[in-house]
Amino acid sequence: MKSAELFTKALERGLTTKEAFSSLATYELEYCARLPLNLYRVSQELGLPIFPVPRFGRFAGTSLFLHQATNNLQQLEFWARKQSNWGLATGSASGVFALSVDGQAGQGSLLSHCGDDWSWLDTLRTAAGQKRFILFRWPRGRRQRDGDLWIGKGLCVLGEGDWHLMPPSRHDGVEYVYLNPQMLLVPPAEWLINLVFEPEGDSNSLQPPVANSFHCALVPDDASRT
Repeated sequence: MKSAELFTKALERGLTTKEAFSSLATYELEYCARLPLNLYRVSQELGLPIFPVPRFGRFAGTSLFLHQATNNLQQLEFWARKQSNWGLATGSASGVFALSVDGQAGQGSLLSHCGDDWSWLDTLRTAAGQKRFILFRWPRGRRQRDGDLWIGKGLCVLGEGDWHLMPPSRHDGVEYVYLNPQMLLVPPAEWLINLVFEPEGDSNSLQPPVANSFHCALVPDDASRT
């Protein structure tokens, strides 16, 4: 029996996507409904909005697709016929944000902020070369602080109006991969909430954050703020 059929039957037996995926051998099922399996899980089990990312230039035209991000399986199947790069829309509407950790500098900044709190290891994480990306649920009743989203050298936030390139995408010859593909998303720790967010009613500005697609990942290392 084909692995796709095994996966479908597991779902019909009432298993979750995660459980159905776990029931297969590691070499089994790469795609489901034309989508890479882990991307299928991100969009269908976690309910996160994704969109196709153009492979030409510096993601030219990405903003045209960003606002069409969806977890509608029929639309994703249609896009999958021509696209192999995928973006995850971040922000309060999407219910998710990502922490971008760039190399040793980013790791040092992360460790200085988190102290003895290692809860960020228990959420979905991806990698691309020396970069690591930690995904969290958007905290309820919070809005993103205005201003610079660099919270340390090599450490920044992908939030409102932004996006994250998802596996199995490639950029500049670097492949994006999952570090823990079966992990769920968890809310951020208190130290991270305090750095990035404020209560929805507290703001010094009535203007929402300005969208700036992929601004963290494309800023040179020497532009990082300390």
